[in-house]
Amino acid sequence: MIRKIIIFIGLLFVSQFSAQKKEQLQQQNADLKKQISSINANLAKTQNQSKLSVAYLNAVNQKIQLREKVYTNTQKEKRLIEDDIYLRQLEINRQNRELAVLRKNYADVLVTAYKNKGVQNKVTFILSAKNLGEALRRVQYLKQYSDYQDKKAAEITDAALQLKNSIASRQKSMQEKENLLSNQEKDLQTINVDRQQKEKILADFKANESQLTVELKQKQVESKALEGKIRTIINEEIKLA
Repeated sequence: MIRKIIIFIGLLFVSQFSAQKKEQLQQQNADLKKQISSINANLAKTQNQSKLSVAYLNAVNQKIQLREKVYTNTQKEKRLIEDDIYLRQLEINRQNRELAVLRKNYADVLVTAYKNKGVQNKVTFILSAKNLGEALRRVQYLKQYSDYQDKKAAEITDAALQLKNSIASRQKSMQEKENLLSNQEKDLQTINVDRQQKEKILADFKANESQLTVELKQKQVESKALEGKIRTIINEEIKLA
């Protein structure tokens, strides 16, 4: 009789302990399932964000491609400017040679005028004519000679002005080239920033999704283990009933 009482008390104690243990396990399992549900929700959110990020990344890719086209066009423009600078330099060289010839010719004219004392002393040159006809011809000659000198001087002035304008145009083209090079550097920096931004977005989403997947698997394993323990306790209770 006493033995039966002891066995009954032992079974009662074991049953209470098992019930308490089962309740704890069930509570832990419920908590795990909540965590799993939360992780699943985060995964779904991440996947939705990933879908949104695909559109965003496509926009970033398009922006990068457009910037690369701008950079390519700038490269072409730079080559055109370099060609223009080269041609302008050739023109400057030609104008320098032409100006040198004009100055030499004008110097020769001045030397000739210096040697011709009669031409320098115009009044004496005219009055020394034998008759009126010759005097008129000498007046006409002096006028033509003066016009010729003025023409040569004007040619030199025009040539020098053209040369100055050509040099200024070349300097302008060179400045345009420098500005393009500066813009190119900025474009390259912007493209690199966009690429880094793209890579960071991809890495962040992959890392976040991978971490959530690992956590989900871990919680699922823990939940299955607890379910196994609960089933074991229930089976023991059934046997004891």
